[in-house]
Amino acid sequence: MKKKIFITLGILLAIIVIGGGGFAYYVYHSVQNAADKMYDSKSVKPSEKNTEKIKSEKPISILLLGVDERAGDVGRSDTLIILTLNPQKKAMQMISIPRDTRTEIVGKGTLNKINAAYAYGGPKMALDTVNKFANLGLAE
Repeated sequence: MKKKIFITLGILLAIIVIGGGGFAYYVYHSVQNAADKMYDSKSVKPSEKNTEKIKSEKPISILLLGVDERAGDVGRSDTLIILTLNPQKKAMQMISIPRDTRTEIVGKGTLNKINAAYAYGGPKMALDTVNKFANLGLAE
């Protein structure tokens, strides 16, 4: 009787371990695939201007875009954050721009919500629009 209980518990434990491992594998690869899809390295290339700033330890600003994209849709930037790094002061500052902020969309010439720039022209138009709105001189 004890032998049957130990065998049953062993089989249940093996099923739990194998199931947990399979689930962990699934989650890891789902996250990996999502990360691979969301990074678009082709649209905006690092510029020499930013590279020089990093080497000279001058402050640098980076635009972070959180994009909501569905199948057959260009996407919209739901989150716009300007990240400024100052190596001399060893400081970082993050400023969130509300997505419903009305401003001129660069390249379109109309007033609209700032997050619409991404839908009209992708990362480049969003960067140009935020540059004009915030007057920060963010580089491509």
